[in-house]
Amino acid sequence: CLSVWSNSHNNKKVSYLVNKLTDLYPVSGYAPKFKRIRKSNSKLQIILSEKDKFGDLPDDIKNILDNFIEIELPVDKILTKKQFEIVSSKYWPINFHLNKYVESLLDLSFMKNECEILNHDFYSRLVLDLSETKKSHSAALIVDSRNDILVASGFDQRNSHPLRHSVMQAIDNVSKRQTKEFTNENYNYKDPIEEDFAEENSELYKKFSKKLDDKDYLCTNYYAYLTHEPCSMCSMALTRYGYLSTKFKLHCQPNLNHNYEVFEADNFHLDSQFKACFAFGELMHPDFFE
Repeated sequence: CLSVWSNSHNNKKVSYLVNKLTDLYPVSGYAPKFKRIRKSNSKLQIILSEKDKFGDLPDDIKNILDNFIEIELPVDKILTKKQFEIVSSKYWPINFHLNKYVESLLDLSFMKNECEILNHDFYSRLVLDLSETKKSHSAALIVDSRNDILVASGFDQRNSHPLRHSVMQAIDNVSKRQTKEFTNENYNYKDPIEEDFAEENSELYKKFSKKLDDKDYLCTNYYAYLTHEPCSMCSMALTRYGYLSTKFKLHCQPNLNHNYEVFEADNFHLDSQFKACFAFGELMHPDFFE
């Protein structure tokens, strides 16, 4: 929390005080956009400064202010309407502009139709099923959501090579499939989904057998469905074609030239209804359990 000094006084000198304090101790640098003044019990209170930055006030300000009190304010950025309401009522009024997209993520309205929700449910179940069938620590699916194409899959094979994590295997299989389709070579490649799941004429076979778009660049616009949070190596691989939520939130780093969103299926099991939410890292990479 942020410690500040506040003061109660009458209204006559408010304008003068605000102008003076804006130059001496600006509040614009804080993540929550606090209003400088609030009304409390028929008196006005003004934020002066952070406690550890509070120096000697000029005499003309000292003569006006009295009854200093110390309060604590949150420092994290306010992202949602609910956060705004809590901070404004419990701590201090803030200036807030509603981010409709963030709100749509929270209430799931960003999913445009029932078909999209069912697809997320389908692939979430499939990636868990793949991990179970292969008796693997983890599994991954890469999906072109624009055309509902299951592009490739992968499962953990670190018992044969330490770098064969499920994400790395899936991305490698994307490359193999693109090579097979775009070069028209008789390329000896078969995805794990083809081997164990995709019976001819099945719904899964239809999703897998659609042709890829040869204009696609690497894995741009693809979705990745994972059973566990990826390690740092796999997270970096995903930014090109993490640590996502529990460690460094790699996908949110502004210095990367690739950014993407991360969701976690909340308490999702094969027999449960799909529910998406922000990733808070409850599903950790299997390395963390060894």
